[in-house]
This record gives sequence, structure tokens and C-alpha cells, in this order.
Amino acid sequence: MENALLLCVFMSHWHFLNALFTVDVPQPQYIVEYGSNVTMECRFRVNGQLKLHDLSVIWEKKEEHTKEVYKLHKGKENFNNQHSSYAGRVKLFKDKLQFGQSMLQVTNVKPTDAGTYLCLIGYEGADYKTITLQVKAPYRNITKRTVIVQRTAVHNEWELTCQSKGYPKAEIIWHNGEHQDFSDKFGDPCSMALGKSQNCPTSVSHMQNVDNALQRLYRH
Repeated sequence: MENALLLCVFMSHWHFLNALFTVDVPQPQYIVEYGSNVTMECRFRVNGQLKLHDLSVIWEKKEEHTKEVYKLHKGKENFNNQHSSYAGRVKLFKDKLQFGQSMLQVTNVKPTDAGTYLCLIGYEGADYKTITLQVKAPYRNITKRTVIVQRTAVHNEWELTCQSKGYPKAEIIWHNGEHQDFSDKFGDPCSMALGKSQNCPTSVSHMQNVDNALQRLYRH
């Protein structure tokens, strides 16, 4: 599949193909947080002044059905076949091309952006390299809420609610102030869908004091 793509993209350069032209990557793997920006880079040789009209650059994401992320064909940007998930989120720093640097910025990184990318360059030859992107989404800013559901002379019943976002799926643990694990006493109605808040209401009976309130931990 990769060879077919190279042949299609760089057909106009086929008579220049030689073993001397290579593409390199200064950093083969990037690890970024969900919602941040990332700039991936591959490099190629430029002898003298860059002839932009002879340069073709393609960034693709390898999947069962390859996604085109960015294309510069003979010095002109072409977004006709760009995958919709990258629309408005990618930028090639053209001022870096003259130094032999193909630097692609992806903004507002999503978990679905994780994977392997191909940087294909055609310029007096043709070559490509792969780059791996990992996306982290640590659980932060856990919102907690405590509501009295029922108050009687015998006992009080509370409902504790926690909300958080994160990836990958977390192990959720309830424990009290003495670090006793109460997780097996409650169900887990949380929605673990990525990008959505985990709304986790749990009713806790026979809690006599607020000091004994349970805490919820997110581990992954």
C-alpha cells in the first residue's frame, strides 16, 4: 500500500529516483496530552535554493483506510482529499521548507489522532519515514458533590457524585478516611466514553458523620 502511494504521489519524479535522496526524522515518537498542539517533523536534503515548484509533501495517517492529513503538490497546497477529522487543524510551516524541514502542526489533539504517520517527500528523489503519535488524557479536575438523600433518626443517606474526563479507561476505587476499600459495595454506573464526563452517582447508606465520607480514586 505504501509503495503504491509513493508511486501515485511522486509519478512526476520517477525519473529522479535514486538511493541518495532520503527522508529522516529527528524524533520518531511524540507523546502529547489531549487538547494540546503537536508539531511533527521530518527532514530532507536541499541543495542550494529550494525549488518550491518541484517539491511535494504528503502527511498521512496509517490505518485500515489511510487518512490524508496534509498535501503540498508541486509547491501548492491541496486539501481535496484531506480527511474531515483534520480539517482546520493542521498547518505546514512553509518557511521551514527551504531548510529541508517538513514541520506539520496538529492543533487540539484528539485521542483518535494517536497512531502512525507517514511523511512522504518528493524532491529530486522520493522517500518517506514513519512517526508515532501517542495521546495522553490524565484524569484531572475531579468535581465532587455531596447531597443528603434521606435523613432519619436512625441513619443518614448520602449520594456522592464525581465527574472527570480521562483516557484510557480508569480503575475506579471508593475508600473511606481510614483507607478501607468500599468499591465492591457499589455498582459502577459511570460512562467511560472518551471525551465525555464520567458522571458517577452512588448512594451510600448509614453514614453517621461527614468525616467518614467516602473518596473516589481514578487510576489508570
